[in-house]
Amino acid sequence: MHNVSIMKVDKKIILIISLLSAGLLLFAESLTIVNAEQIDSSKETINRENVIFLEDFEDGIDSWETLDTTDPGSFWNTTTFNAFGGSGKSWRMANVNISPDGGYEDSWYQVLDTPAITLPASGNLTIVFDQFRAIEELGTNGEFDGWDGFNVRIRNATQDYAEAEILTDCTPAYNSSSLYGFGFEHNEDPDGIPGIPGWGGSTDWTSTSITIPATYLGSEVIISFAFASDPNTSTTSNPELTGLFIDNINIAGVFTNDAEDETGFFGFSNTAKGGDLWHVLQDPTAPSPLYVLGCFDSETSLYNPNMHNYITSDSLTLPAESNIYFDMKIKTELDDNSYPDCDYFSVEVKYLVAIYQNPYIEIWSNWNSISNPFGEPGIENVVFTGSVDNWSYFSANWSGYNDLSLLADEIIQLRIGLHTNDDDPTGFGLMIDDITLSDTTYTHAENHIVPTSDIAMYNYPNPFNPTTTIAFNLTEDSNIELSVYNIKGQMVKQLVRDQLSMGKHTVVWNGTNQNNQPVTSGIYLYKLKANGRYTNTKKMILLK
Repeated sequence: MHNVSIMKVDKKIILIISLLSAGLLLFAESLTIVNAEQIDSSKETINRENVIFLEDFEDGIDSWETLDTTDPGSFWNTTTFNAFGGSGKSWRMANVNISPDGGYEDSWYQVLDTPAITLPASGNLTIVFDQFRAIEELGTNGEFDGWDGFNVRIRNATQDYAEAEILTDCTPAYNSSSLYGFGFEHNEDPDGIPGIPGWGGSTDWTSTSITIPATYLGSEVIISFAFASDPNTSTTSNPELTGLFIDNINIAGVFTNDAEDETGFFGFSNTAKGGDLWHVLQDPTAPSPLYVLGCFDSETSLYNPNMHNYITSDSLTLPAESNIYFDMKIKTELDDNSYPDCDYFSVEVKYLVAIYQNPYIEIWSNWNSISNPFGEPGIENVVFTGSVDNWSYFSANWSGYNDLSLLADEIIQLRIGLHTNDDDPTGFGLMIDDITLSDTTYTHAENHIVPTSDIAMYNYPNPFNPTTTIAFNLTEDSNIELSVYNIKGQMVKQLVRDQLSMGKHTVVWNGTNQNNQPVTSGIYLYKLKANGRYTNTKKMILLK
């Protein structure tokens, strides 16, 4: 886990960009773990009609992309891009191949180690450097008060990184006391208790000073610059997040580095690789003979600890004005202890938002929980656990979390992930078959999203700067709420909350937030609610 119109994409010129935006939407405001045993499958009946998409894996897995995101490798490098003072080089934590300017991805843990440095035996020792951050802004989730973030650590040269001490006597002080990226996503908070501090959000080049504890006087030490991101919101969803930069490192007056020389520095990803375990196999009980997809070791029939393992579909074009539902056949055998000490799987979706700027590049949304395809606040973001011994429909065991009707007429991708903790596995994990998108009828009408075709809505121009007009047509007198959200699902501004008459209405958004301050360029959503029954959501781009 977070003004305004969007350009309609010409589907003839779609260029699929990076599929490597790894991670899981664990937040906007909440995360819900749903156990299969909580669901009464007798309450749901399946009527599969008008199949839009079907994958039964009888022809293999070549049309899907598999990805193990737990170890992306090192992305620390020296660069002239955004260098300190506008010349020379600076250290940068970023993948330069992410369009348009490079940046970072979800679920990263990137560390840059200095060479071993012998500290003076006396004095008040400090680490001084300049830093520039263009990373996700701070936010709260339970006891966590930051998402992606950066801190500095020290250890004796004979110690492993896991034994490093986080340095906390900093100027400026850390602006987060508990970073989600380190603490939860990368399991650094013991027993689930938040407490890994660091810097989050964006800042221009800032001089930074950190006091070295006296216990290290006279020792040979290694200084670590560490960055961790959470499973959502990175450069792949926000091109303005260009990463982390440092320069002009001075350690206790005995070691200096201005990024012109990389000698002795070592970059690495501090994540345990779970392994890409997706494979097609034969199962005599398979719902559609003969093959299914599993995510476990084919020799041991067990999954691994520390997995964030995904399979991602090709792009799919959904029909307009349809009630679209996701389903699949599934068998699971998971450690389903109380969250967060459990293993679980996720089902996510993202959609192609627009052709962005010049040169033209398609921009994808965040990966969002299938229960909350737009990542809106106040809506549950759901992942799933529990063991299902026999092949059954996903919708029967975890009902109510597979309605994609809001994404009708969009270009989407689907992603299924298996996520495991440090504990030894208890079974085979996950097997799936017959992934289906269809126009399906359920008995649970209360879980349905009301079709939005009764409210025609659009904005112009799109992209825009700085104003756009939102137009909508009401078929009856209605109590209206019209609001703008950012791509993380956080409300930016409420434009209308009033009783309006039947007919056409227009509202101008001037690109400001609730406090009438200009917002940054990027992708925004505008959402219309009418009489608490009808909802319509559209996308737009503000370019500056």
